[in-house]
Amino acid sequence: RLSPGSQQRVRLPVCCVQKNTRSSSRSHQFALGASIMSGATLAAAFALALLVRGSAANKFLCLDPDDYLGSSQPFVPNNADTCDTTMNSWTGSGGYLEGQDFSEPWNCDGKSSNVSLYVQYIGSMGCCGATGKNACWEDYSHVCHDPADYNRSHVHVDAPRTCDASMAYATRYPGQIFEGQNFSQAFSCDANLSAIIDGVNFMWSTGCCGNGKSACWKDHSYVCLDPADYDGSKE
Repeated sequence: RLSPGSQQRVRLPVCCVQKNTRSSSRSHQFALGASIMSGATLAAAFALALLVRGSAANKFLCLDPDDYLGSSQPFVPNNADTCDTTMNSWTGSGGYLEGQDFSEPWNCDGKSSNVSLYVQYIGSMGCCGATGKNACWEDYSHVCHDPADYNRSHVHVDAPRTCDASMAYATRYPGQIFEGQNFSQAFSCDANLSAIIDGVNFMWSTGCCGNGKSACWKDHSYVCLDPADYDGSKE
């Protein structure tokens, strides 16, 4: 289950970063024709058919269905499953996305925070291609001083999650540090709590703004007699 994380460290729930061990119990039938197939050939045919079925069933996970990479492995630790295998499990009985149908156009309207969080998480972790834009995608670029610096697909050095995945959790899950904040437009830190400012600067410190600055960056160079001598990167 998801639980609120630390205000200072934006974290995804343990359930999101461990291998999903549930397996599908559904049986699949294939027309094999009149010929008798060897065990190896049958296994190959089964795997191919399941892959094709899975990709077609899950492609609307992504904002652009053509971006869906069913045979890729999401970069989640301790996970050897493909995006298709993960999605088939998560949409099955007892799964995180149980009852959701991604075989046809799908959007986040009216969906719970939990559903949108898992869609954003798995979509941004490699299943929706390089952009990571999933059906619940939102623009978080204004967490950076220059929105063009925001790197949504950057994976944190200290944790296996993308910047989009962390921002989705911090903004969408109740009780999190950015709940109710909108980073799709110019974001001002002036009237915000210090905890929110710390959170914005934390996202910058993990590399989400590349070599740029956070939305809460301030020029402190005039603490020096010669502002040109100021080195903000020093500890």
